[in-house]
Amino acid sequence: MRHTSEQMKATLMALADEMSDALVEWAGKAERPTLTQIEEQVLKFRRGLSERAAELLIEEQDAATPVEVRCERCGQLAENKGQKKVRVESRVGELEIERGHWYCPHCGAGVFPPGRATGARRGAAE
Repeated sequence: MRHTSEQMKATLMALADEMSDALVEWAGKAERPTLTQIEEQVLKFRRGLSERAAELLIEEQDAATPVEVRCERCGQLAENKGQKKVRVESRVGELEIERGHWYCPHCGAGVFPPGRATGARRGAAE
């Protein structure tokens, strides 16, 4: 299901609020943290926001997948097998996304749009 821009922004803002609360709570409890400890917390905060933003945008793109999906291997029409959760490594971190899973009855290939259009490979995404 596609979300409006306002819904997507609200989702990201709620996540940022939640993660900000956790960061501020950590800072209040940490007694004289080292620069390394502070950096670790800030990087954890950044990674969490980056991963969730990427997941949201990828899932939103999947909601706009065209009704017809062609197999990347043989070009034949693929069959929709419903939604499937997959984990991919990306430049912003490890993502867990749920997106359409398509199967080609002609050559047996699995298709996960947006696939190569975004540089995604099984287990990795660019």
